[in-house]
Order: sequence, then structure tokens, then C-alpha cells
Amino acid sequence: MTDKRVHEQRKFTWGKSGKGYVAEQANNLSDCLHGKKAVIIGNDNVLNGADRSIINRDGTKVLIQDKYYSTANNSVNAAFDSETGMYKYTYGKNNQPMILEIPKGQGKKAIEIMEDKIKNGFVKGINDPNEAKNLIKEGVYTFDQAKQIAKFGNIDSLKYDAKNGTIIALGSMGLSFTLDFASEMIAGNNWQDSLEKAGKNALKSGVGVGTVYVLSSQLAKAKVNTIFAPTSEKIANLLGNNLSNKIVTHFGEYGQACTVNAVSTILQHQFLTETVALVVFTVPDVVELFSGRISSKQLLINLAILIGGSAGATLGMIAGSYVGPVGSIAGGLGGGYIGSYTSKTLLTTVFKEDADEMYDIIKKQYSKVSQKYLVSQKEADEITDSLSKQLSTDTLKSMYESKDRTKFANKLIKGEFKNQINKRKKIEIPTQEQVRKKYKNDLGNGIYIH
Repeated sequence: MTDKRVHEQRKFTWGKSGKGYVAEQANNLSDCLHGKKAVIIGNDNVLNGADRSIINRDGTKVLIQDKYYSTANNSVNAAFDSETGMYKYTYGKNNQPMILEIPKGQGKKAIEIMEDKIKNGFVKGINDPNEAKNLIKEGVYTFDQAKQIAKFGNIDSLKYDAKNGTIIALGSMGLSFTLDFASEMIAGNNWQDSLEKAGKNALKSGVGVGTVYVLSSQLAKAKVNTIFAPTSEKIANLLGNNLSNKIVTHFGEYGQACTVNAVSTILQHQFLTETVALVVFTVPDVVELFSGRISSKQLLINLAILIGGSAGATLGMIAGSYVGPVGSIAGGLGGGYIGSYTSKTLLTTVFKEDADEMYDIIKKQYSKVSQKYLVSQKEADEITDSLSKQLSTDTLKSMYESKDRTKFANKLIKGEFKNQINKRKKIEIPTQEQVRKKYKNDLGNGIYIH
């Protein structure tokens, strides 16, 4: 949602038409926040079509065309055909005129101009000049504010992004609540405590998501996304038509043409948003757990033991000198000098590069898989312990000999997570009524949550 919204806002900087895009988005957002069912429909690029609509409670629609210019005269005249002089924006069989939304502060003058247009017969189907006040609608924002919203780092721009970020954050909070509640129940906490913790975590998640949106949007307005242009252009040129079409369909706008430039621009905004998200959100604790329990040094020792047979076992024992007294191990092998020499030469030169590579692969795949599965601390402990045991058996040898170590590691780790999840009991997510009662009681009936 964030990257798509940020991508759509690139049009804010498109010269004179950019102010119109800002107007329809900003005014539509304001209507939504005031409880109206407002929708942007101008992306269909229909000739003389509406920019947005408001759906009333009775199901009827109010179609709106936004015209944002520096003066009322220019704003109103932009809605009339330059050749015929007729009002361009009508709909339905009876050519009913759409509402014309103009900058805040231009209303009075705009109504006077529209009255003259009606008197002169330039608004089809409308003969009474008094109807002008019903055709003109002042927007929430002035022309200057619309210009400011399109720019980086000013109050109007930040306020607009904050409002958008709030809507996106509210959506993420619902998902966060469900996942956190399940996580707390899996960890063995009771229903009441799980509900309370899930609510707090949902709030934290919402703040994080909102922050990601605001920062991404502001940076995009400053055109920071263009630093990814060289990379995104190369990737866009390498993608086939099928994949490119899917990218534009899912992340672009309705009716947007699938071109290399379109794909490249979408990817730039994707990269920007992901970079900001990485800064805002921390690395999952479960990955830190992995690093604390499985080390590249231990993997190196295991690899030496498994690959070399009896000789490898000897190397593995010698490698123990990294973490234990050299004398005791070397003595057990019949000579401290030979043991020390072998561990520093054969082990490091023959196996270290492969062990380091395999460790990095396993760690990355562990991180990747852990992001797809919700596990408790206890479950993560058991998964890591089981994986550690696997990496001291022939499984590690099989990975070493595998043609695709990344695929091998992913399958291995995913299997460990699935085995752990299959042990779980079914969890019932609280209903809206249960959540409402819980927080109503906690707040001492001071606030009614609906």
C-alpha cells in the first residue's frame, strides 16, 4: 500500500497538471476522514471524465471534477471547451453537469463567473443562474497549499502525508493485532494478557507503518528515489513482457502503459520504501537467536569432521583448539606442534571458505523463512536447537555436496519451522465485541470504543 501510494504521488510534480492531481487526492482524503465514501476515479483517463466521486447513503453518486488554478477565472474557465465554450464535464443520458471543485477562497468569485456562463447558455441543461452555487464546490485546500503539498519538507506537505499515513497505519494495526494475539497465545500467555499485549503492539506497529509512509513520501517528493534509477533501469530492461505487465498491473495505476520507464519508476519507489522500512523496523529477535546459537566457527568444525572421515575427525579435534586449551587436544593427538600446525593450515585453507559461505547461506535463509512464520521464543529455541543438531550430522555434508546450497538450506530450515508449527493448538481470535468490552473496561467506561 505504501509503495503504491508513493508511486501515485509522482504526478504531483507534473507541471501545471500536478496541482490538479494534488487537489483530487487531498480533497478526497479530507472527505474520507470526515466519514464520506469518497473515491478517486480519474485514473481511468476517460475523456472529460470525473476525477472523483462521493457515494451518498442512498446509493446515489456525486461526480466531481477538480480544477486548481491561481485565480477563480482560470479555475472555472478550465472546465469549459476552448472552441465551443460549453461546459465539458457532464454525465448520464441527460448530460447532468458534474460538480466543479476549485481552490479554497475562490468560491464567491467562481460562483459569479458560473452564473454568467449559465446566463449565456454555456452549461447544457441548466437555465437558472442560481444553480451556479450548486455546481461550484470549494476544496479544503487553497491553490498555494496544493503547491506546497507537492513539495518536500513543509508543514502542508507533512500534514497531508501524516493523514495518509494514519489511514495506512490503521489498516496495518488490525493485522498486527491478530498476529500478535496469536503469538502471545502460542507463547502460553492467558487470554486477557494476550489481548492487552496485542493491543499495545498493534499501536506500535501502526506508528512504525505511519512513519515509513511519511518518510517515504517526503523523500519521493525530494526525488531521492532517483538514486535507484541506474539499478531499476537495468532490471527493467532485463525483465520479460509477462513479468513487467504483472509489476505494472499490481503496483502501477489503472490503465498505466507497460513501458520500461514505467517499470523502472515503480521499482524506484519500491526500493525507496523498502530502504526506509529497513531503517524504521529492527531485525527480528529470532534471527539474533540464530546468531547466538549457531556460529561459523562451529560449522567449520562440524564440516571438517563430516567431510574428512577419520582424517576430518582429527581435523575437527584440532580445530577445537580455537575454543579450548591447545595443549590438551594436541596432546591427545600425539603432539602439540602437529595439532596446532594442522588446524592453522589444513582446516582453514581446505574448509574455511566453504564453511563461511554455508554459514552465510543458512543465516540468510533462516532470516528469510522466519519472516514468514510467526513463532514464540520457546518455539524459536526448539527450532534452532533442532537445526543445530542437523548441522552436526550428515545433513551438513549433504549441503556441502549439494549443487544448490541455498535451495538446500531453505528446504531444511522451512521443514524445521513447519514441524514446530504442526505441534500447535488451534487459536480462536477475539471477536470485535470481546475486544470492545475488554478496552471499555480497562478505560473505566470513560471512552466508548466502536
